[in-house]
Amino acid sequence: MVSPERPSSPQFSRPDRRHFLFKRRHLLKTGLGVALGFISSTCLARSQPPQSLNAPPPSPGPDPLDPPASPPTLTPQAQATPALPASATPAQTAGPFYPNPLPLEKDGDLTRLAGQDGGASGAVIYVGGQVRTLTGQPVADALVEIWQTNTWGRYHHPRDPNTAPLDPNFQGFGQVRTDAQGFYEFKTIRPAAYSMGGNSWRTPHIHLKVSGGNVQGQRVPSLTTQLYFAGEPLNDRDGVLQSLSPADQALVVMVLTPGQGSDQPGSQRGRCDLVLPGMGVG
Repeated sequence: MVSPERPSSPQFSRPDRRHFLFKRRHLLKTGLGVALGFISSTCLARSQPPQSLNAPPPSPGPDPLDPPASPPTLTPQAQATPALPASATPAQTAGPFYPNPLPLEKDGDLTRLAGQDGGASGAVIYVGGQVRTLTGQPVADALVEIWQTNTWGRYHHPRDPNTAPLDPNFQGFGQVRTDAQGFYEFKTIRPAAYSMGGNSWRTPHIHLKVSGGNVQGQRVPSLTTQLYFAGEPLNDRDGVLQSLSPADQALVVMVLTPGQGSDQPGSQRGRCDLVLPGMGVG
């Protein structure tokens, strides 16, 4: 009886054999990679904390084909609103040179007068900030007033004994109303120091008063204070400024920075946020 002939193993030439061995090694590596990937993903899943069954599904990321969303339009003041201080802005004396009577021109630009061709002498600065309550509520429609010396250290006041020259182009006093978010701003010049007699000097400063503000229909107390400039050599010798604690001094000493945007070329900016004591009748 003739036994069935066993099929013979296929014979490979040397190049074919190398190709076969290469494919077998490739399949082994691929299978091992898939297995390791499965094991790694399983361990990673077990290491994560379980999610709540009621948790919403993760939101999909932005579509790369969608145009970027436009940022909200904010005023420069709103972009830089600082954290609330722990206390109200300290009150300081109004001094003897509050205008009486008030000048005919009293807008927020103290550097120019109607009918005058030139502007005020001195370095132009913008002074502004936000008026708020201790609880952070903006004080809208408050009247903010400033008065100060000119660039030579003299007030536009008949009782000022200073013999320094007056500036016919400098207003010396201004009034503005805060907007709906409590912001105010003046354009003025940097005031100068002046002698109080003997070795007593006043460091450069700006008098400021806030009154008539309201929050949710209720009036807030008025505030009279003074604003100062960081780095002035006379700050350490000024008796009015030094009557404040270091923490209170930090609330009324401004750091001037270069002007921005449409500001007058070469000007500087100082910000002082004013925090009123609280609610009630001023």
